[in-house]
Amino acid sequence: MHKKEDLLVLSAVRLHALDQALKEAEEDLRQLTAANTPQDSPEYQALSRQIQRLRDKRDDMDRRHLTLWMEILANRKTHES
Repeated sequence: MHKKEDLLVLSAVRLHALDQALKEAEEDLRQLTAANTPQDSPEYQALSRQIQRLRDKRDDMDRRHLTLWMEILANRKTHES
């Protein structure tokens, strides 16, 4: 594989790991909500901040992944022409 294609695979693996971490954190927040934990509690606030950081990181990585994918496709079209 070419270097960019290797990076694309690594990016996909990282995105999957971030998605899993986000799902787990969201489930933890659902459990806190189900246990009637006040939203202003330190535990709830910390988890909310963690979820937002994970979402931001995932969104950023998703944009970079898409950009890399588009570069690879553009290079293939250039080489095929």
